[in-house]
Amino acid sequence: MKKVVLINPPHQGSYRSKIMLGDSLALAAVSGEIIKNGWDAITLDCLVHNWKLEELKCKIIENIPFDAVGITVMSNSSYDILKKIIKIILEILPKAYIFIGGNAPTLNHKEFLNLKLNAIYLGDNLEKIPEILSDCNNYKLNSTKILSNNNKLPPKKIEIINANLKSEYKYNILARKDIKESYLSDSIVSIDTSKGCHGSCSFCTINFQYCSNWIPREIDNIKEELLYIREQLPNAKQIRVVDANFLGGRKKHERRAIKISEIMRSLGFKFRMECRIDDIEAELFSKLRHNGLVGIFTGIENGSQKVLNLLKKGTTPQEILNAIEILQKNTISYSYGYMTISPITNLDIIYENIDFLKKIKYGIRLKHFLNSLIIQKENVFKVQPPIESFEKKVGFKPNFDICSKILSFNQICIESFLGIYELEHAVGIWIERGKESEDNFFWSKDEQL
Repeated sequence: MKKVVLINPPHQGSYRSKIMLGDSLALAAVSGEIIKNGWDAITLDCLVHNWKLEELKCKIIENIPFDAVGITVMSNSSYDILKKIIKIILEILPKAYIFIGGNAPTLNHKEFLNLKLNAIYLGDNLEKIPEILSDCNNYKLNSTKILSNNNKLPPKKIEIINANLKSEYKYNILARKDIKESYLSDSIVSIDTSKGCHGSCSFCTINFQYCSNWIPREIDNIKEELLYIREQLPNAKQIRVVDANFLGGRKKHERRAIKISEIMRSLGFKFRMECRIDDIEAELFSKLRHNGLVGIFTGIENGSQKVLNLLKKGTTPQEILNAIEILQKNTISYSYGYMTISPITNLDIIYENIDFLKKIKYGIRLKHFLNSLIIQKENVFKVQPPIESFEKKVGFKPNFDICSKILSFNQICIESFLGIYELEHAVGIWIERGKESEDNFFWSKDEQL
């Protein structure tokens, strides 16, 4: 039987963690589709197993012989390590067929055209997986013929496979081989129920990738996976729904979310999710809380209307505060994205944000004062035709640097504001404390605004 090795690389330089992500749902889905097509699939998830490159190399060797290798690339921070993995693979098996997919190549595949690849898979429509397998077969036949005649292999021509998801989807075979190992990390297991988001936030790569579309997964298929999770993990108490927006933005989508939450409740699961701040509505969240919703992540982003308008958030500071009040009344925990620093930020906007966060009261992290709006870098990613239409729609280019840039207070003072003394006075803490930007750092009660 022909075999594909699927790799989730070590996430060097990424803010993402095993606890945030769990086992790779994308590789599980791809693995299932490969198996459906009569091939074998082996997943090597470096994130779940904490493997470094040397350990990954040993695992690749253990799986010889194989016919193809697929690598997921979540962000541009994985670029250097991707090159090293490709080098390792070709040293082990020079005729290996190598393809990549994931957020980074989907958003800008041209950045990867100089690598020794056979194919780049754009999007997350699994129906195009057979194209990869067919292309692999053709490549193997041709390369075997060339090498048997003592000729060198010609430079690889990279196939670009467009696999954008446009309609309701499902996973045919559940192949989550690392689910138990992942569960041991934080006692929560992840699932996806939709792709994309209906919002048009100007800084968001999800908006760009899905063109403000929200694409649901078949409910029966979701239930099938939840039953699988319960069978595999009888003691699991909580599900993390990893959708960018669980709610979808319309009444019929809200009814769908309630139905899914009822399924989770019937199986004994509480759950966490992500949604837009303007999707938080009293009656809906009362029902979701009854069905086991215990926590959400949402994008507040800023307390200034000027900045919210710049970000195309489609909301107001007061609407945000109303949403937070709904969460507090329903005892639903929340964390949120926040970007104090933007191209138009001045000291007045800093004070405005401080007053705003005082009203929120809970969940304030030091990084909320340090995070900046992620700006598109021309020297990192070249502008492609799709970006031009996106720019026309939302006002300026999307950003591809997925990890937020964390600035120290000293940098902020030099680059954006009127001086260290004024900023120190405005924020109300020492500059030295401002240099701490770890995600897990919370203010104690006496340090809260």
